[in-house]
Amino acid sequence: MTLGELEALQEKELRLRTSVALQQYYEMRGIDSHAYLIEAQFYMRELEQRDSKRIAHRDYRMELGIMALIVVEIIIAIFSIWIGFREAKEQAEATHSQTIALLEVQRTSMAMAETLSMLVSTSQKMNEAIQAELALASRIGLSVVLEGNMLNITNTGPANVTLHGWRIGTLPRETSTPPIVLDAGAFHQIGTGAYEEVKKLAERKKRVALPFELYLEANDGTKYLAKGNLVGGRDEVNGVIRMVPDRLVIERADRRPTGK
Repeated sequence: MTLGELEALQEKELRLRTSVALQQYYEMRGIDSHAYLIEAQFYMRELEQRDSKRIAHRDYRMELGIMALIVVEIIIAIFSIWIGFREAKEQAEATHSQTIALLEVQRTSMAMAETLSMLVSTSQKMNEAIQAELALASRIGLSVVLEGNMLNITNTGPANVTLHGWRIGTLPRETSTPPIVLDAGAFHQIGTGAYEEVKKLAERKKRVALPFELYLEANDGTKYLAKGNLVGGRDEVNGVIRMVPDRLVIERADRRPTGK
């Protein structure tokens, strides 16, 4: 029998030939029976080799399966690590965003608190200023009229005030020596050099505006400044120049310094 014929035999045929050879060996029990025993052993070795090959192939396939499972587990582990890393990164970003949002809310709250504090402070200062102006209005009141070359001043307030000086138009400041004490309700006339300036202006236009300032002092020593614009012109009937303030502002002199 050739090698090709042996390899072509099926396992069933090998077992059959092994059985036949063993049966002949047991039946003959003689010198010629050894050939049948050798033939049976030959077929049995072929069966064993085929079994060994089959087992080897099975073990190889099992090893491949185990390796494939290990590779799959490694891939799953890597994927799980990647998923965990991505979730941790997203959570860190979300936490960072929340922290930034909380800091922004805190900063906005602090800014609002500062703004409210500034508003409260400003309101308090405004109230104080209003109260001071009301107190000033209740303490000092003046009526000012320029007629010709005379400045007529009437103290309409409840307390006495002292007039230290004045300035009208572009003329330099004039100082009263001694100061003029204006009692409550008192009237006083002051001669000024503004007549010529007003006269020149009145020749060019009917209505003239002339700035003026009065430098006052209350009984408690507080300095005040009364200022405004004298508005008027020459009376067409009697030709007398008459001017009255369009508005009269009285404020503390230490709050807003005036020019000398």
